[in-house]
Amino acid sequence: MNRTSDERALVQAVRLADVFALGPAMVYVAYKARGVPAPLRWFLGLSGVATILWNGDRYLRTAAGEEVPG
Repeated sequence: MNRTSDERALVQAVRLADVFALGPAMVYVAYKARGVPAPLRWFLGLSGVATILWNGDRYLRTAAGEEVPG
């Protein structure tokens, strides 16, 4: 899928927001949440880490010029 430079810039901005805001917020809430079942806290924390890793990898690969689907 070929994206225009405007579309690519928007996708990259969303990926950065995921890496620096959403993912860390998910990990923080999982760490600080009280009264929430442990499995849900683990799921939230692991999802936050996965968000950071996945979108960070996609951001770097796209920035390097690689065509990354999705």
